[in-house]
This record gives sequence, C-alpha cells and structure tokens, in this order.
Amino acid sequence: MSQEQRQTYEAALAKLGLPLATFDDNDAWFAALMLTLIPLKASGYSTDSGIDQQVAAQAKVRQLPNVALETAEFQIDLFDTLPEETQQSYLVEVARSLPTVKADVDDMVAAWKAGDAEHLARLINEDESDPIVRKVLITDRNANWAGWLKARLAKPGSVFVAVGAGHLAGPGSVQDQLAAAGIVSTRVQ
Repeated sequence: MSQEQRQTYEAALAKLGLPLATFDDNDAWFAALMLTLIPLKASGYSTDSGIDQQVAAQAKVRQLPNVALETAEFQIDLFDTLPEETQQSYLVEVARSLPTVKADVDDMVAAWKAGDAEHLARLINEDESDPIVRKVLITDRNANWAGWLKARLAKPGSVFVAVGAGHLAGPGSVQDQLAAAGIVSTRVQ
C-alpha cells in the first residue's frame, strides 16, 4: 500500500479500536470484509437474521431440501483469487467508507424493503467502483446462476431460489443474465 492508503487503513482500525496489526497476517480482502462487518455488528446487524438463514429455517420447518448455489469455499476463493492490487484497492475503499457504512446499509435495507430496485441498484453500484471486483463477485456469478436456472427450468417440478439483493440490481443482474439466455423473468412485489 502507498503511505496514504496505509494511513486510511490505520485510521479505520483506530476508529474501530483495533490494534494496527489486527489483520497483518490476513489477505487484504479479509480485512476489508471484517472492516465492513465489525461496525455493522456493533450497530445491531446480525448474520443470524440474514435472508439465507430465514430461507433455511423455513425449508427445515417445511421439510424441504435447502441447497446452496455456491459453497462458502467457492465464495472465499473468489475473494482470494482477486489480484493483490485489486484486494488492496478494495480494502482502502472500505476503509474510506467506514464512517457511512451503517447509514449506507440502512439505505439499502430500506430500498429493499420498499421494493425499490432502481434505488437499490444505484446504492449498490455507487459503492462498487472496481470493475474487476464487480465482474468476479457479481456479474460472473449471476451468469453462472442464470445457466443453472436455465438447466433447472428444463426439468419438471418447482424450485425456489433466493439470491442476495445486490444480484438483482444494476447491469449484469440475474435478470439481465436470464434475458441473455432467452428466459423471461417477472418481478413480483
């Protein structure tokens, strides 16, 4: 990191009350995720109340299979294979956005609850300035899922699929990828 980037990163650690060496033994992407999660957790957000947990609980109650489109290992590998320079840029971007992370997520949740996909897309896309990160973490995955959905639709039966809201907004969304595969999707409010 440049001296300016390092100062931004260290200021973020200090703001959270973390020692400067907290993430020194980790990749930059891991530090970036933690710098996002720590203040959100302190603000009352919890991964236990995420939509994936809710879907899993409902599937269990209804005795339905619940299968992930991706494994946690696959998702970690996506971050881990980002170029080092991209990881460092991502970390600095997260460190710079730390003062507004809770308000930003609050805005995203409000847009999601209101069903305002256009506003949600703007909020999500304004935070994603690196085209490599967007391609690897959003667009490529959406294309993979659209391929899976197309193959699944060719089979009999019903299936419920849930993905994060960020995958349903903006260019390269799941809907865009489905349309490219010749599949019409309709948003239901």
